[in-house]
Amino acid sequence: MQYHVQLHCCPRTAESYRHIIHHYIIPALGQIRLSELKPQHVSSYCFHASTQELSNRTVLHHFRLLHKAMESSLKLRLIAINPCDGVDPPRPIEKEMKTLSPDELSEFLSAIGKVPWPYYYLFYFMLFTGLRRSEALGLTWGDLDLTLCTLSVKQTLHQLSGGKYVMQPPKTRNSRRSVDLSPSTRTVILFPVPVR
Repeated sequence: MQYHVQLHCCPRTAESYRHIIHHYIIPALGQIRLSELKPQHVSSYCFHASTQELSNRTVLHHFRLLHKAMESSLKLRLIAINPCDGVDPPRPIEKEMKTLSPDELSEFLSAIGKVPWPYYYLFYFMLFTGLRRSEALGLTWGDLDLTLCTLSVKQTLHQLSGGKYVMQPPKTRNSRRSVDLSPSTRTVILFPVPVR
């Protein structure tokens, strides 16, 4: 699994997988020999993980990672069957997305106007473009077209736990996109005067 992750996953994803494995899966299942791992062990893990303040979606993510690891073990003939195949993982509970009301947005902008420059502009920019933090931090001046008032999301910037920074393409094709800029966002980019 380690070689598969290094060959096929970006550094940020690999780091996330290592965290899940070392902080959750190994403490819960690491004492069981691979050849003796049964569906009931995996089912028990899912149940106990969901009672430890982890959401169903997070536990499902853990389950999928474990399933993938077991598939790799199966291909390498380390095990005869995938013990995850006999387990029904938890279903994520869909939650309605909460958005800021106009009053809350105004209050938020007023509050961040008191933080050191240039954080106001970073938050303002993210609020009015819908970009994720890694997408906003991955932008370069070449990604902006201030004449047409658009920007292109072509890469993301992540900081790994060791302090190293990695620039990489967005995960999915849909994440590579063009975003329209509002006139106020264009003004903020062109004239970033520190807020007092």
